[in-house]
Amino acid sequence: MKGTLLQISQDDYILRDGKDVWVGVGNLDVRITTIKDPQNDGIVFEIFPRHNAAGDNLGGGAALYSDAINAGGKSVSAIKGKGGTGNLIKGREDPQDYVMRDEADSAWIGYKEIVIHIKRNDEGVSVDLWPNNTDFANPLDASWVLFSEAEIYDDDAIVNTNTTNPPQHKPVFDKFSVGDRVRVISVDFSADDKGYVGMEGVVFDIQTSGLTVGESEEDPGIWVGFNDETLNTFFWQEELELIGKATAEEVLATCIIDLVVNQERIVLSDH
Repeated sequence: MKGTLLQISQDDYILRDGKDVWVGVGNLDVRITTIKDPQNDGIVFEIFPRHNAAGDNLGGGAALYSDAINAGGKSVSAIKGKGGTGNLIKGREDPQDYVMRDEADSAWIGYKEIVIHIKRNDEGVSVDLWPNNTDFANPLDASWVLFSEAEIYDDDAIVNTNTTNPPQHKPVFDKFSVGDRVRVISVDFSADDKGYVGMEGVVFDIQTSGLTVGESEEDPGIWVGFNDETLNTFFWQEELELIGKATAEEVLATCIIDLVVNQERIVLSDH
């Protein structure tokens, strides 16, 4: 069965048109989804605990092809694949499933004007979205997840044999990721109150540096969009509650509004 990836070299691949792909790395799964919309064409990626994607992701990001083009990205060349032993192994049943070899630490997947880099490190996995050019200076979006973050799900994935109700993610209090749907429950710590309490929005960025309030990796600024360009702003973890997950299209739409309103701000999700 033909896989969704065309292998170009040992660590270079091209995503076949309109296809999605899963790449397993250690105890994590990276899901790459292509969005086809005249105004919101782009790539969305999510990082889940391995074989446990029924609940919320641990990290993720998104980018538009138009942003890649504006950054000098060129269309990925559909050159003939060389085959041979690659860093990714295709699953036998589902053409979308791949696993990174134990001895490998990197895979580059190109689609249209964007290149996705999946990198295995000693402590976790990073995923970067780059414009397809030779200047790898500023990623369009990025995320990083530790293997230890998925360990709490490992036992559930092994011992739970209920296929009707697969194991769900255990909620982690006050932790958010891109694509979370949240409700504002207070503005006790934010300086800007415009009647946000009770409003529901979508998390489109996790910011751990650059704000003047003194955020940290343990208490980052959570950027939330409300489908209204005048309302996008950030909150602290204590001021939000998780109410669900947004669709990939909603995440892209929120990113578009933020990019239009804040031309000088680079949206970089750093989980």
